[in-house]
Amino acid sequence: TKAAEAYGTGLAEAEATLPEVHPTRLGLVLNFSVFKHEVLGDTDGAIQMAHQALDSASSLGSLDKDSLQDAEMTLSLLQDNLQLWC
Repeated sequence: TKAAEAYGTGLAEAEATLPEVHPTRLGLVLNFSVFKHEVLGDTDGAIQMAHQALDSASSLGSLDKDSLQDAEMTLSLLQDNLQLWC
């Protein structure tokens, strides 16, 4: 679908330009994984994407206070989704 292509393009750009723990990049992964699960019915792909983001987001210490809170909230939502999907 065009939406999946747009998500893929956006994710590739985010991966090329933003740190793994950047709130915008994490938010994109969260939204894309939900899209994969809910719209495309690709739960395995959604799980893999969420796991990869959680595994990669190890150094939150480099973020300012506001970005840290946003990143932590998004990581928590990714974990919540994984619990529902697995």
